[in-house]
Amino acid sequence: MTFNKKKLVVPAVVLASLVVVYFIIDFAVLSEAQQLNGKILSAQKEVRRLKKFNDQSKEYKSRLKQYAQESFGLDQLEVNEQIRVRIDEMVSASRMRRGKEISSPILGKTKPNMYKEIGWSYKLIGSLRQAINMMYLLRNDPYLHRIEGLKVEPNKDRKEVKLSFRYVTLVLIPKKNEKLPTGDSTDPKPIPKLAGSKQLPLYYGIAGRNLFRPYLAKPAPPPSPVVKQDKPPRPGTPSTDWGKFKVVDLSQWGPEKDIRIENTQNKEQPRFRLYNVGDSLAGGTIVMVDYRAMPKPNQPELLSFSRLILKIGGGYYAVELGGSLAEKHQLQGEDIPPSLRKGPTPALEPGTGLPKAKAKAGEAPIILYVRDPKRIRGDNKMQGMRKTILTAVILTVTVSAQAVPHRGANNIPVQDAAAVPVAAPRRDIRFQFDGVRYADVVRRFAQAANRPIIGSLDIEGTLTFFDSEPYSYSEAMDTLNIILATKGFALREEGRFLRLRPLGEVATRTDILSGLDQAGDIRPSEIVTVVLPLKYLDPQAAAKSVIRLVSTFGFISPLIKGKGVIVTDQLSNIRRIEKLLSSLDTEVLVERQMKTYVLKYASAKSASGIIGGLFGSKSATRWIYDPKKNRLVPQNVEPKDVVSTSFDDRTNTLILVGTGEKLAMAEAMVKNLDVSEGIGEGDIRIFVVKKARVDELADTIRKLLPKKQGKQS
Repeated sequence: MTFNKKKLVVPAVVLASLVVVYFIIDFAVLSEAQQLNGKILSAQKEVRRLKKFNDQSKEYKSRLKQYAQESFGLDQLEVNEQIRVRIDEMVSASRMRRGKEISSPILGKTKPNMYKEIGWSYKLIGSLRQAINMMYLLRNDPYLHRIEGLKVEPNKDRKEVKLSFRYVTLVLIPKKNEKLPTGDSTDPKPIPKLAGSKQLPLYYGIAGRNLFRPYLAKPAPPPSPVVKQDKPPRPGTPSTDWGKFKVVDLSQWGPEKDIRIENTQNKEQPRFRLYNVGDSLAGGTIVMVDYRAMPKPNQPELLSFSRLILKIGGGYYAVELGGSLAEKHQLQGEDIPPSLRKGPTPALEPGTGLPKAKAKAGEAPIILYVRDPKRIRGDNKMQGMRKTILTAVILTVTVSAQAVPHRGANNIPVQDAAAVPVAAPRRDIRFQFDGVRYADVVRRFAQAANRPIIGSLDIEGTLTFFDSEPYSYSEAMDTLNIILATKGFALREEGRFLRLRPLGEVATRTDILSGLDQAGDIRPSEIVTVVLPLKYLDPQAAAKSVIRLVSTFGFISPLIKGKGVIVTDQLSNIRRIEKLLSSLDTEVLVERQMKTYVLKYASAKSASGIIGGLFGSKSATRWIYDPKKNRLVPQNVEPKDVVSTSFDDRTNTLILVGTGEKLAMAEAMVKNLDVSEGIGEGDIRIFVVKKARVDELADTIRKLLPKKQGKQS
């Protein structure tokens, strides 16, 4: 290799060595430093993000505490009731009044584990100045709230205005083990004061303007010549799907009638809307709610007890309770309520829809209502169901002179104080529900009774119930408690309040009576504790014999000292138990046994009659044929050989009391009667044979009867 070549090779080798060393240093040292630098930058970015998040969290927590302190509370039911009471206070302070529309609770958006929107919808009537006072109170309420749908419109007479709005608040949902400083529900904040307010005069500027003066249109310009042209085709208007709107409530509460329509396809709240007579609906106008019992249009074998009457055009249409608005059908002839028929409208009898009878002087009308049962039930031969006809037969009876009250001075009738009839309770409550929530039914009943509800209304499910007969307050309370008992609850009067309690809790808080004579005016559905005394019957045996008659939530126990049992149940059921024990508590029972049977197939009433006829007091004297005397001779049976029977229809329970062989024979008879292949829907009768032999007569009857496969008795 020449010297010149060596001069070129040496620098090249040195340069290559430097490059290799650089890459080694970069791979071993610099790349790791760069990675470390990237991690440092990422960590710094994450620190800044966490610091920002921490600052925001502190701000949000501070704001959440502020909202919690301004909220009503954390319990949805209690908050709902507090809002209602608070708005009622505002209504009273503003001197507005409620219209015919019923205030209803609303449920808005819900964010899981965060909050729920709840509130109330109101419609009020009053002067414009009173409406401004109400708006001022709503605007300056210190609690956390929002006013939606605020609407002011003139009333029919234009002397007053209608104010409608929705009061919405938040119910915060705390996280697990999180405590929020909510307001004290026992010491609510006062509503704003109207007197001495500096902001209220600014609101009165609204009243200074004539907002509701009828619109005066500008005079029309002189008509200009119009060139006649062909009209374009009218676009089709979208039709409403009335099939999704269902009539679920037509109940009556005194003079008010609830007309509740449900949107069955709307899964969000609110799904229901209340209407009044005179409102527009389904292309017509609501004219009345009809409570006559009439066959259903699509099922004439069943009766419908209420319907919504609409006037569409010149005709009347009906929508039955539980039906959709698309199922409305036109009424013809006698199907139209008498008050809507053409011609002079006669006075109607209350609750019947039939005309009153007119009596001449000296005559008293008697109205007899006759229903033809063949037109209601029918048989298999009928081709469909004919219409139910309710006929009013008016009989006029001449009043005798003795029934005419004598007149005193100034020709004023004189009436004996003892003859003054006691005013019957008003029956102006009707239950007509189809899929209405239990909580709404109880809340509406409390509003109609003008009694506040205390406690929660946590009842699951909906109620479908309708009755053609109206109730008084006491009857409605009893009926509602019978319905609520199926859900395990009872509605009780506690002072001027109503409280919904579980049946098990009610049974431990009952009044204790030493006897049924202390029941007084207690309603039959009230749950009480009564001590029932016994004379001869053993308390342990008595309690065991009637334990099946006690309701599931009640209980019965014998007295440890003395003779008697303690029963906790509804008063009506305790009276049934007392009646049964009284029939068994006799002196003859001291040496006799008691047997209790719950029959599965046979009727306890029928079985009691059969066994009583064979072994009871009716058989104490028997006539037996004496071949020596060739005639029937009486044979007396000792009282101890008599088997006494009692029964309870509700539980189908049969009780036997007797001794020895007679009781064993009666037990065997019960087993023979209570079989699944029994008499079905037939009847059992006992015949006393006077001349023929019983066994021969039985064989003759068996030969006449058709033979059946299997065992024949």
